[in-house]
Amino acid sequence: MRKKIETQAKPPARSPDVYYIILDAYTREDTLNELGFDNSEFLDELREIGFYVANCSTSNYSNTANSMATTLNMNYLWEVIPQKNAKDTGTTALFASIKNSYVENYFRDLGYKFVAFETGGHWLNMDDADFFFKPDNIYFWSETLLPFEDLFIKTTILKPFIEREIIDLRINDTDFSQFIIHHKTIHYALDTLPSVAQIDEPTFTYFHILVPHPPFSFLPDGSFNPDPNYYNDKTGSGYGISREHNVTGYVNNVKFANSRILNVVKKLIKDSEIPPVIIIQGDHGMPFIEGKAFNILNAYYLPNVDSTVLYPNISPVNSFRIVFNEYFDEEFETLDDVNVRADMGYPFRKNIKEPSPCP
Repeated sequence: MRKKIETQAKPPARSPDVYYIILDAYTREDTLNELGFDNSEFLDELREIGFYVANCSTSNYSNTANSMATTLNMNYLWEVIPQKNAKDTGTTALFASIKNSYVENYFRDLGYKFVAFETGGHWLNMDDADFFFKPDNIYFWSETLLPFEDLFIKTTILKPFIEREIIDLRINDTDFSQFIIHHKTIHYALDTLPSVAQIDEPTFTYFHILVPHPPFSFLPDGSFNPDPNYYNDKTGSGYGISREHNVTGYVNNVKFANSRILNVVKKLIKDSEIPPVIIIQGDHGMPFIEGKAFNILNAYYLPNVDSTVLYPNISPVNSFRIVFNEYFDEEFETLDDVNVRADMGYPFRKNIKEPSPCP
């Protein structure tokens, strides 16, 4: 059942479209510098467009599920799901809080249309959105299936077609099917996102893609990386076989994301009758680099808003608090920007730490 939001807010006469763009595991500039990659050109171009880049930002949690539940409900998990305690396990309530969030329902109650895209993870897919975009050629036997479902389908009359597709997705006798499907899904999402600006009603868009997060299937120009060493570490995790492969693959994915996102946001701004609100964030940092799991990209395009409402170490828990205050006359308090050590095994732990000082 959808939550009913108690608010006095009214949609402004000229309601801006709001785009929440999550680039999964996109880290901060100083962390990329430590990897030997200078990201200043991309960030400077964002600033030229009109974005505020929070150069000391950290995520509130170091994993996707906890981070999304916190950001989309504008509070820490012990407040979002107060009936749970630190010893509770299980993800049912956690996932439900993502798919039935405060932010989504706030916009719906204001008359906004909710737009979402295929993410590659069923628990992240907002498939009840008013507009849910997924490519027609996502094979239903792909990585979204459980192994026994995959096996079952291959015993049916569809087997010859599936085998032909698998052959098409092999390179040098290596089965890249899952990674090519991932690759195509990301391209589809980025190709399609600008069309949202053509929807007549005001929209809130949740756009979450698994880039630069592994698998490292992108070369900087967007073509497919055919080297299995970049995402075949024998565990099925999608990481490379060495730290060198992980770093190079991650930077390649960052370069690809940079080139596409700049063009996407420019087109969204150009094609919008009313200047849109755009947030671009990493949901967490790089999971394979020790000590950097919280460092994230965090950039805001807030037209006609005094940028002093933003600050270098703002964290995602406060993102929509500021948007709602500035555009819908709310009076949400700004929460403390802290990091919480919890994972999907014990998602409700309250192990709080202050973010490391920003260089």
